Amino acid sequence: MRIERDILGELSLPDDCLWGINTERARLNFQISSFTLPFGFIQAIALIKKHYALVNSQHGNLNQDVAKAISLAAAEIWEGKLADQFPLDVFQTGSATSTNMNVNEVVSNRAKQIYREQYGNEPVIHPNDHVNLGQSSNDVVPSAIGLATLVAFRNKLSPALQQIIEALEKKEKQFNKVLKLGRTHLQDAVPLTVGQEISGWRTQIKWAFDQLTVISNELQKVPLGGTAVGTGVNCSKEVVESVLEGLRKDLGIHIVATENNFASQSNVNVFYSFSAGISRLCLALLKFLNDLRFLSSGPLGGYAEYRIPSIQAGSSIMPGKINPVALESASMVCFFCLGLHQSVAFSETVSNFQLNTALPLVAFCLLTQIEVLANSLRNLREKVIEGLDVDEGRCFLLAQSSPSLATPLTRVIGYDLTAKVVKHAVEKKIPIKQAVMELGLNVPNLDELLDLKNFI
Repeated sequence: MRIERDILGELSLPDDCLWGINTERARLNFQISSFTLPFGFIQAIALIKKHYALVNSQHGNLNQDVAKAISLAAAEIWEGKLADQFPLDVFQTGSATSTNMNVNEVVSNRAKQIYREQYGNEPVIHPNDHVNLGQSSNDVVPSAIGLATLVAFRNKLSPALQQIIEALEKKEKQFNKVLKLGRTHLQDAVPLTVGQEISGWRTQIKWAFDQLTVISNELQKVPLGGTAVGTGVNCSKEVVESVLEGLRKDLGIHIVATENNFASQSNVNVFYSFSAGISRLCLALLKFLNDLRFLSSGPLGGYAEYRIPSIQAGSSIMPGKINPVALESASMVCFFCLGLHQSVAFSETVSNFQLNTALPLVAFCLLTQIEVLANSLRNLREKVIEGLDVDEGRCFLLAQSSPSLATPLTRVIGYDLTAKVVKHAVEKKIPIKQAVMELGLNVPNLDELLDLKNFI
């Protein structure tokens, strides 16, 4: 054990941990849940620390050797190392100052180790004076949320969406000539093709994806340099501009300064908008998942038009029963993400004066939504869509027997007389053509009017 001191007194810490007394107090104060902040968020904070150290050195604000050690330590976190050194609960101080200090302390202590390895002596590398130089939690944390969300969207959710859209497009082309029954109000309607139906699902998902892409551009505007309340106290514009340039090079994303730090640091509007975009995506997915669950229901008592792959036994009591488990899993992920969005929405209600005080929760909700959705989309594509099939015979049978096939007759005999044909066909449970003949109606080109291909 080692002893560390601050203005509140002393604490004992495990000698092998890299965090310090600020982190330890927060760890002890907030043992609320099993939820810690996503490591992507920690990495984004560390990347910011790396570039501030390098730029502060270039501007003569920080010893070059110290700056090098800090930047190397921060880079290790960015590269995925030291993940076990960030133990803090999501439900902590609303500015995430505890997590910012957690990163400062881990970087500071790891930088001391690096410095000793290179120069052989004990340096002074202070978590606040050196690692946090020119920064505040109040500008670093919202900036890190934006950076982490952009990276996760680019690396995880965006590829998963692109792949599922492409998989649906393949199925759309595969079944583009398969006729099936259309349904509105859960009742029989005029026919369409399976490909056309799939195109509706695919396009709704693509529209949501496109909207997320547009909203993500707003995340590129960060309030770095605003420090405590947006005024930029203790930080120069020249330093910030150089830090932003470094971030652009490392991330390959056009990171720029926000137009107004006071606006960007005092609310979570842009994060709410991105989360709302994810909600739209979830609703589009739920439309697809619900439709497919019903259309693949059966095997004998349901619609049984689509066939989804069998991936596991469905019942502990009914042998041979197969359930749409992958669709149910994906649905629950959507429900979960919709719930997380409500937390982001409520977080906006504590945007008081110059700071929002629910930032750790916002970071957790955004990055968790991206993580679980990306994983679920991959699972859905691999377990369901790529093996999706249709029963062409059943699709045609149901389409051919629909009373809505009478719809083109309105052009010849009018709406009211066509309604009589439909009523007769439904009551007698006979095809539309037979109903026309039994009613003694003269309809020219009847076979052509009732040809299913003309409906699509």
